[in-house]
Parts: sequence; C-alpha cells; structure tokens
Amino acid sequence: MRQDPTKEAHPVIGERAMRLWVAIARRLPQRMGYWLAERAGRLSGRLFPERRAILESNLAPVLETDDPRRLRKVALEIFGHAMRSYYELLRLPTLPSDVPLAMVVNEEPGWTQVLEAYQQGKGMVLIGTHQSSFDMAGHTLVLRGLPLAVFTLPDEAGFGSLNELRQIGGAEVLPAGPPAVRQALRLLRRGEVLVMAGDRAIKGQGTVVEFFGRPTLLPDGHVRLALRTGAPVFCAFVHREGGEYRLRFQSVEMVHSGDGETDVRESVQRVARAMEPAIRAHAEQWHLFRRLWE
Repeated sequence: MRQDPTKEAHPVIGERAMRLWVAIARRLPQRMGYWLAERAGRLSGRLFPERRAILESNLAPVLETDDPRRLRKVALEIFGHAMRSYYELLRLPTLPSDVPLAMVVNEEPGWTQVLEAYQQGKGMVLIGTHQSSFDMAGHTLVLRGLPLAVFTLPDEAGFGSLNELRQIGGAEVLPAGPPAVRQALRLLRRGEVLVMAGDRAIKGQGTVVEFFGRPTLLPDGHVRLALRTGAPVFCAFVHREGGEYRLRFQSVEMVHSGDGETDVRESVQRVARAMEPAIRAHAEQWHLFRRLWE
C-alpha cells in the first residue's frame, strides 16, 4: 500500500449548513428546490475558487485540455450537479418509493448480470464513481431488493449528516476504519452487496496505477476484499439525462495469478480502465472534490 500526503476533502457544504439544508429542502416544491440547488452550486463555485481549482486540476487530463475558460465552465457545471445531488439526498427519506424508482433506469444487459451474480450467494462488490446522483441510484437498488452496505468517509470528517441520511434510505453505512473492514468481510460472506468508491482513496491508502495517463493513488480495498472472498465485482456508473438517471453496470474480472500484490495492482488497474470512459463521457457530472494530481 502507498501513503498519500493529501488531506481528505470535506463536503461542498459543511455539517451545520447541511442540517439547515435538510430542513429547507423538505419544505420546498421540487422544481424550486432543483432551481435553487443548481444555482447555489454554481455560486459556490465562484465564491470558493480553491474548491473550483481542485475540480479544474482533475478535469485537465480527463478533458485533455489546459484551456482555463473551458475548465472553469465545466467545473461550474459540476458544482451545480453536486448541489443537485445533495438536494436529492436530503429529500430521499420523504419520497414515496415509486418516485426515485421512476427516475433511475437500470440499463441492460448489466442489470440482469448483476442480479444473476447476486443470486450466486457469494456477495458482490459494487465500485462507483463520484458522478451525478449516486446516492439516488444506490437508494433505488435497495428498493429493488439489493441489501447494500456503503463504505463512506468517517463521521468526524464532516460527513455525519450525509451518513445518517444514507442509513435512513435503507443502506448500511460503514465509516472507513478497521471495524468497517471486518464488517465488510462478514457482509460479503453472508451474500450481501458492498459499495465502495473507485476514484478516491480514503485516508491516503491505496495502490498507484495509471489513471488518465498519469500515476494515481486509487483505492484498493474493494479489490482486496473481492480477492479474499471470491465475490464478483461490478463497476456502477450513473449519469443524468434530462429528468432521469441512467445506471450502467460493467463486470470487472479480478486477476488471480497467485502473486498477491501483483493481483491487487493489476485488478485496480482494470477498475481504473473501466472508470475512465464513464468519467470522460460525463465529466461535467464528476464531482470529486479531492485533488488527484498536483
């Protein structure tokens, strides 16, 4: 494993502001809520240039450009998408189940492949990216019968209210740390589904692979758990199209050569290759507020 000296990024809005947003979001008409959320997001992008600089730094290799105007434009779009996704998370516990189910379309043949793999009873590892309304997508998987356990940033990092909302939505929340790893192993052995991010290393732990043509520290916990338990691995990518979300699944085969660390590194590299086209296709929805490259 390699250590990354960079600090974990905090949410776009802080803990107190998030709790205020919870109260406000549940009282706003939906159309007004979306309008306000997206404009508040874009305003945040202008008011907090250091956060926007993180996005622009991440976008440069993805978009293959150093044009500051284009990077700024796409970064501001990301702020709008991010705040929209937060707004939807705040409202999720109050929505009838048919509303999110109608908004998220699971694309085939990936969805059928996921169900068939889940029915094998070996557990499953779902690897996601920080794109679009990933919380909304995960909530609909719970509604469709998949028992999800989600690895998250620890509560002390300022993500407490977010983790509470995810738990209310039906997912089991595992704040990162040794107890979470032990619990994840138990869940996979019981045949449940573990959800982990593939594009952000937590607490600087991971493996360096090539990502968008650059050496990058990416998380490897999902790969280590899959190699240890034999659980099948899928990447899950969600993006917004108009008023709905498209959720696509892609199977990723782990490497089993018998050389433990080589298997981890090559398997993480396979995950990275799977994520690249999905992120590039909808870069304006990739709200990863953590710098990947200096």
